[in-house]
Amino acid sequence: MTTPATARTRTPKPKGRNPISRGWRRLTPRTRRILGIGVGSAFLLFVVLVGTVYARTKVPFPGDLDSAQATVVEYSDGSPMGTLARENRTDIPLADVPQPVRDAVLAAEDRGYYSHSGISPTGIARAAFQDVFGRGAKQGGSTITQQYARNKFLTQHRTFARKFREAIIAVKLDRKYSKDQVLEWYLNTIYFGRGSYGIEAAAQTYFGVPAKRLTVEQGAVLAALIRSPEGGDPAIAPNTAKRRWNAVLDGMVTTKKLTREKRDALKYPPIRPRRAGKSGGGGPTGYVIEAVRQELIANGFTDGEVSSAGLRIRTTIDKTRQAAAVKAVTETLDDPAKDPAAALVAVEPGTGKVVAMYGGRDFAGKGDKSYINYATNKRQPGSSFKPFVLAAALDSGVSLKSTWDGRSPQTFSGYQVSNFGGEQFGRIDLVEATAHSVNTVYVPLGIQVGFRKTMDTSHRLGLPDDTSCEDHRDATLYLGTCEIRPADEAASFATFAAKGKAAGWHLVSEVRDRKKKKTYAASGDTSQAISEGVNADAVHAMRAVIERGTARGAGIGRPAAGKTGTTSDNTNAWFSGFVPQLATTVWMGYESAPDNGSGKPGIPPLRNLHGYREVTGGTLPAKIWRAFMAAALQGVPVEDFPAPSFGGTAATPSVSATPTSASPTPTPSASVSVTVPPPATPTGLPTLVPSGSSSPSSAPPTSAPPSGSTTPSAAPSAAATGPP
Repeated sequence: MTTPATARTRTPKPKGRNPISRGWRRLTPRTRRILGIGVGSAFLLFVVLVGTVYARTKVPFPGDLDSAQATVVEYSDGSPMGTLARENRTDIPLADVPQPVRDAVLAAEDRGYYSHSGISPTGIARAAFQDVFGRGAKQGGSTITQQYARNKFLTQHRTFARKFREAIIAVKLDRKYSKDQVLEWYLNTIYFGRGSYGIEAAAQTYFGVPAKRLTVEQGAVLAALIRSPEGGDPAIAPNTAKRRWNAVLDGMVTTKKLTREKRDALKYPPIRPRRAGKSGGGGPTGYVIEAVRQELIANGFTDGEVSSAGLRIRTTIDKTRQAAAVKAVTETLDDPAKDPAAALVAVEPGTGKVVAMYGGRDFAGKGDKSYINYATNKRQPGSSFKPFVLAAALDSGVSLKSTWDGRSPQTFSGYQVSNFGGEQFGRIDLVEATAHSVNTVYVPLGIQVGFRKTMDTSHRLGLPDDTSCEDHRDATLYLGTCEIRPADEAASFATFAAKGKAAGWHLVSEVRDRKKKKTYAASGDTSQAISEGVNADAVHAMRAVIERGTARGAGIGRPAAGKTGTTSDNTNAWFSGFVPQLATTVWMGYESAPDNGSGKPGIPPLRNLHGYREVTGGTLPAKIWRAFMAAALQGVPVEDFPAPSFGGTAATPSVSATPTSASPTPTPSASVSVTVPPPATPTGLPTLVPSGSSSPSSAPPTSAPPSGSTTPSAAPSAAATGPP
């Protein structure tokens, strides 16, 4: 017999399993009443607070408000360096914005715009969570109405209080004005990058047409820029721009504003070249101001507020040293038509403050490449990477006094390794191997230490996490084939100068809003990357580079240490050197050319420049370094480095090698001397003598171009850095 439904019973849940319920039942009735009253009172107070804020919040007509104010960038002493973007804006009615362009913006920023009440409850809740747990309200999720309220009526402080007021204004805007009216204001004020505010200015800036003539493809480009105008600029990040463009069009298909067939037929439209306007100015200073903008955005500021919120940005750049950097580079490389690009970054040890940065000759130059800041652009470091290998080895217990076979060539792990110019050495210690940049010592040293230890030490010294070098897990890594930025190398060498104390490099000291309230300050965090004893030994080896090695003649009349670096075919030349109070990296090289003679794109070699048949790290880069440091250290007391500890064990190397040819009798370092023209401005310092200016034609290739593989398909060679 079937049991009637009315007769069915349900097993009751065991009592007391919910800790909140169990705790509530344990309270006395009086306590429950008090708590109930407290919760009710809190809720009532919250309602009253919301009502009061809502009533007192005024929403003036947008046209009555002041326009954006330029952001001022200052040197470390408070003197003006320049400004970021001023407002370029022309208001137009919504009717002049084609419907497909509006649809693209809504697909990118707020797909439910015409159905919600002006706010995103989830976004507000997320901001509250972030604020409560001390993380700052940095999450997105704002509606178009909220974005407009924030950009037009509020400051950009990332707090829950700001988010709360933003929501109140958004609700009042939504109730007081039509959706079309708010969207019109939004499209006329939102920042699209390149100094353009509003859809009309953006259409002219990116496509050279009025907004009413924008196509759906062009509208999708502009919609994709709203989230990150500068970071998604097609001239700066073409791959990012196209990825976001595709996402906008896919969003339009999702919202049924575009059919899949029409979407698939669309092609990415041509973009007008980026031109330097009032934003940042031109010349070398423009690169610094652009780097400041990027640093602020990386720390949570928006493009719009950086460009137009009237901020005052105090940088770490020393005005006198910045002028010395520009002079050292431009007077050494005084032929703009023929000379390569160059970068110089000077970092204060122990603080990470960038006191000088030269990233290029002219930020206002023609073409997209004129916007590349070579101080923050990755290139192969060559042998200037060897100090990272040395520090990892010393940190692993290897002694400077351990001796290694310096014959050339030798084969390690299937790679043939040669010294520059075929130089031959007998058994030498790590000091001499560093001084003369001996490849046949550093490859087995690196192999013995290992990839993971080398990279871990490099990151602790100052290379950022995006320098993974995972594609260089072979012998070539230890000769500098993994690309790094000059600014990162300068910060890492500053760690050596600071007795092993690492501090991430930064350009921004503090930021104040238009009311002079400080809204940001550099953290100043430091960490002990390697022990002081290991650091002292590494510095001792690098002092030999200047005293008798590949950068001899670059002395500045005080204790200094450093390392040269040159990649294959002389495509990159580096010198990084330091004293206890300042570390400076100099790089030079050409940008990729359409054809390098083989029918393939490549980087032209640094040859036949200013009296040098071949430019190596010990020639023009060291000359620039010496000229800058002589000026930058005027009035700075002379300090010496700590004495080496010679720690570790002078054990026999564990990596075996196979000589690949009969080894001649070891000879001292043999270098071809080339007469160097004296500096344009006398410094009272000795003329540089290059460590090497020629290499035999039979020498194997020393590294692949930065964009290519470093592993040859047959008979691999790990003489990856060529000249030292």
